Amino acid sequence: MASIADVQFGFQNAKLLRLLAARATALKAANFEKASEIEAEMTKCKNENFDEINTPNYMFCTFNEEVGFLQAIEMGKFEFMGHKIGIKRAKQPSNILWENREYSQKEKSWRLCLAITFLIFFGIVIFMIATLYQQATIGY
Repeated sequence: MASIADVQFGFQNAKLLRLLAARATALKAANFEKASEIEAEMTKCKNENFDEINTPNYMFCTFNEEVGFLQAIEMGKFEFMGHKIGIKRAKQPSNILWENREYSQKEKSWRLCLAITFLIFFGIVIFMIATLYQQATIGY
């Protein structure tokens, strides 16, 4: 019989973590008013998004034996309490990018397209400036 050795959950709490970091920065700078403002924002965020923050959206499971792992991978997908659960092999922990896990693949693709658009735009602007500069220096 396969058994589970360890389970780690991941939560969609990036905004709350950013606020915690900002509060720590304010406290280090002895800016207690700013820290209080950030703490109030943290409380508001927690109250408005309580269910979302406390609902796991990732689970990393370690099995005692390879048999359990293979059985879980074989399941692939299943439904649990009305939620569709997908099972796939995780990357090695040292290779997991722990940042930006709250963004879907669609959002990541949109951000990539936006970044490429800005890069192309600024590349064209720089090319135009260089061309105008070259024409101005040759004219004199």
